Amino acid sequence: MTKPSSRLIASIWLATGFVLFRFIYAFAFTGASSGQTLLDLPDLKLGGIFSHVRLFGPVGDQGLVNVLQSTIPFTLTILAFGVLSYFIGPEKIADVALKSQSNFLRALGISLATLPALAEAAKRIFEALGYRSAPKRYAALPLFETAIERANAISQSLTGSLATAQLNSDVLIKQITGSHELDDAIRLESGDALLVTGPTSSGKTTLLRSIAARPHGLDRQLKVEVFGFDAASDPRAVAALAQYVPQQPRDTFLDWRITPAELHELGISLTSTNITCLSEGEAVRLAIAKALHLKPKLLVLDEPYVALDDQAVQWLNHELTRFRADGGVVVIAEHDLSRTNLPDSKTLTLGVLETSASSWVKPGLVPGETLIEFEGQQLAAGEMLCLLGPNAVGKTSFLKRLLHAAKTKSLSTRFVPERVEDLFLGQTLAQEFALSDKLSGSRAGVTKETFDSLISRSDLLLNTHPRDLSSGTKLALALSIAMAQRPRLLLIDEPVKGLDQATRAQMAQVLGCVQEMGCAIVFATHDKNFASLADRVVEIQRRVSA
Repeated sequence: MTKPSSRLIASIWLATGFVLFRFIYAFAFTGASSGQTLLDLPDLKLGGIFSHVRLFGPVGDQGLVNVLQSTIPFTLTILAFGVLSYFIGPEKIADVALKSQSNFLRALGISLATLPALAEAAKRIFEALGYRSAPKRYAALPLFETAIERANAISQSLTGSLATAQLNSDVLIKQITGSHELDDAIRLESGDALLVTGPTSSGKTTLLRSIAARPHGLDRQLKVEVFGFDAASDPRAVAALAQYVPQQPRDTFLDWRITPAELHELGISLTSTNITCLSEGEAVRLAIAKALHLKPKLLVLDEPYVALDDQAVQWLNHELTRFRADGGVVVIAEHDLSRTNLPDSKTLTLGVLETSASSWVKPGLVPGETLIEFEGQQLAAGEMLCLLGPNAVGKTSFLKRLLHAAKTKSLSTRFVPERVEDLFLGQTLAQEFALSDKLSGSRAGVTKETFDSLISRSDLLLNTHPRDLSSGTKLALALSIAMAQRPRLLLIDEPVKGLDQATRAQMAQVLGCVQEMGCAIVFATHDKNFASLADRVVEIQRRVSA
């Protein structure tokens, strides 16, 4: 997928699709009727308000020639971009496209940058359908939504990197309005750091996207003045001065390979030059290193610490200290501030944080019969196993191999992946609940009941698109979907990502209930405190081969 030839092939498919679409359109709306008739199709006139529309009609030789000629300029342009991307890569192609004055060329450049990544997205989504036991026909909607989200992320990232702006003010953030608790609440200057915390769904990501001028979907854009610019009305100026690293940084990478020379220039080392093979923590490190390399005035990071091991946390704190010493300003959203080491930083708390115990109470269950033996580990019914280890040692790979082994033994198993968005098939939370109950064969309301045990006030979210939920709420939904299937074995890749302390305590209670039903649980995490909930902890010290 990441080879230059795949980008050329993608452009050929795109060009072919355009030509076919143009001919189908001409056949359907009498656009190929001139000249000698080759195919005499009857006219079909619509009624009512569409009475002026005619479908089909005769197809003539000159009409076909005219249609073909009309496709030549666009087809050649698409192929030319494909040939260029074969030699110089999609990033430079997209740069050229965005610098042009043609909206068509801009859209085409972003499309060509997005198209090769759809193969990887399709693979993930079809795997996710298997996790839910959903028919393959459900893949169309999540694949389309993934493509749109990636194209939007790339467009925003490139627009920011290509825009230029001069500071109108030395003050980074003068004020934020649009929410009663935030009015005139923040004033940051050169070298400052702001830590944004608060309960799940309190609006941390919305705030960060507003500050970085990176709106998403139906986000409520807050009015933010950044370096003297209004982030809502002049987003290009703000984007030129700010770099934003979201929770899913892979969505912002234009190319899916990085050369050893680029890694040397960034000053980091990774286990692979193929971005699709990186662990989540490695992808976060790469995204932050690329953002710092562009020398922004403002660096905005959305929950970067949760995916990092202890060594990577030290690296990040060191890099942010250097960035601040050079006059840069940092804004970070995090649930757990214990791993941040940013002296003299300011803290903004959104909503009301609930207190909870710092340690988890184990259910104290007696494990049942052995469900599966796998790679030297015996897993019994009602037992909870935690996988610990640094980034890129293979915790996710272990979970996927265990999933495959369980399926070969016909053991009912459900897997909650790190990218939980791939599981979602509905357009509202209410639709997702109903679809989950239907696919799992459960009684109506089971999925919502599990969700309500994790996230309060869910009725206010019923009309929200699942992809527009906060990261913690998405995780709660994914777990609820998995539990509706009543599995004997539940696999979770990072069960506390995006969750505040109170919701983590609720997650622990829910997993305890799952154990009581005789379901074995295996989860991978970097949170050593949450790991204490497990009956056994396995620390993976070496990289597990795929």
